Amino acid sequence: MSDVVFEFGIGEGDETIGTKISRWSAEKRKYRVGFANWPSLPQEEPLEGSMISLLKDMTSEDEMQPSTPKFVGCPRHYKPGVGYFVRKGPEYDQFTSDAAKTYVGTIIIQWASDENGNVTTEHMKKMPTLAPWVFPKSKYQDVSAAHLQFPFGEHDLIVNCTDQQYQKMTFLPAKNSLFQLMLRRALGDEVVEKNFGIKPKGDPRKPDDRARDICQVVIDTAREIYHKPLQSYVALDMSLDDIREKLGGESSPVSGGGGGGVSAAEQAEVDGLLDEILE
Repeated sequence: MSDVVFEFGIGEGDETIGTKISRWSAEKRKYRVGFANWPSLPQEEPLEGSMISLLKDMTSEDEMQPSTPKFVGCPRHYKPGVGYFVRKGPEYDQFTSDAAKTYVGTIIIQWASDENGNVTTEHMKKMPTLAPWVFPKSKYQDVSAAHLQFPFGEHDLIVNCTDQQYQKMTFLPAKNSLFQLMLRRALGDEVVEKNFGIKPKGDPRKPDDRARDICQVVIDTAREIYHKPLQSYVALDMSLDDIREKLGGESSPVSGGGGGGVSAAEQAEVDGLLDEILE
């Protein structure tokens, strides 16, 4: 990982930030989302061990310092014909006249819900979807503030997208973290009590097969995104020669073109520029 690409949690190393799986883009509605990128996610182990490790990640021992999901961030530039690339130093400014902007990314779980973000029994019959969520520093500050009041290990986030084109959003906490609840249900009360000392209310519940299936999908898909790697959804880690090759050998690209047109994939990157322009 490049020195200017940094991994962090909320309040832990974030001081410096001001199947094809696509980056998450919200429509104009409310969503209920959880977070999947916890510290133990990259550890390859049997499902039960993974579930126990993730549940430990999400459980805060200190209320003053809640457990945090992980994010990755970097300053990035955009160039037609190249896409978003990491600004690893001032020499990368030669490819564009625009200032680099810091963006961050994480992995979210989008739970099936109605347009107000409400989840019912019928919605839980559907598998959640996972996606990398990439957003600017200003939005990270809002997400961070929500976490510090209602930690994401114990609460989901209600995302209210008020403008689809510019991805304008507001955030409210949800009552519980559905992923944490699924992990507990999948493990069963005896395993939870053994590992966390949490005694069941009433008769111990046995492991739930449906919850186990949901956790399997969440963990497998989150790992796929993480190992792509997650950073590549924020910006590509490219050398100067890599960029010049993409541009067809162009040596002074600030005033020049992008190497002969923009492909369909690159056009998707262009669409995301509106968010940066209005930041």
